[in-house]
Amino acid sequence: MFFSTGKTLKVELESPKVVIKHEHKHTETTKKLQDNRFDLSIKIITAIYVLFNISLAIMGYSNLTGNLETLGISTNELDFSLSTLLFQGYTTVILEGYNSAGNSPISSAIIVLISACTISAFPALILFKHTPVLNRIMVTVILATILSTLPIIPVFGLAAGEERAQLTFEKLNGFYPSKGIHPKLTITTKDNITITGTPIFMSDKYSYIMNTNKVYKIMNRDNHLVSVTELVTPTTAKAQVP
Repeated sequence: MFFSTGKTLKVELESPKVVIKHEHKHTETTKKLQDNRFDLSIKIITAIYVLFNISLAIMGYSNLTGNLETLGISTNELDFSLSTLLFQGYTTVILEGYNSAGNSPISSAIIVLISACTISAFPALILFKHTPVLNRIMVTVILATILSTLPIIPVFGLAAGEERAQLTFEKLNGFYPSKGIHPKLTITTKDNITITGTPIFMSDKYSYIMNTNKVYKIMNRDNHLVSVTELVTPTTAKAQVP
């Protein structure tokens, strides 16, 4: 016999190991959507910021134009910097807001609250679209609170600076100016003419000083008196007619 029948041969069949790789397509899609929402929210916030600054600049220019043109100062010969226009627009908004709040505080507060919530709702709805409604409301309220508070912060800086100036005045003069400080400027012109009045506007080239009903335009380079504008009302104009 060429082989022995007394030995047993065991054969085991093993199934190959199959590794199934799950592609996280859903997770990647969700992450991509979240990134797109974030980018869109940043663009919306940037657009709101730019539009807000443009509005402030336009309001600042309009306020300066109305003020200076009424006093006989042409804005065509003046160069306003962007920071000047923004600051003028900001102070106009704050002052008008305080005046409106003094006349009707409840209505003013409601208008500010509605405006802040409307602006804050856009990024909140986009960024937290798939979150519960309560979370979106909380984010909107937080953003609205920040938007309502930030514009008021510079007011404290202005008030602190004004208080510091009044304390300096008190230190040098011995009494506190409770009704504010009204500066007077005295300039001796090139022709040896002394002019004292309230400074209305100062530019790189000219200084405008108002004394009673006259506005003096003086060149800063050599204190040359360029012009004198007399301000009249209909009553004073009729009185001057012979």
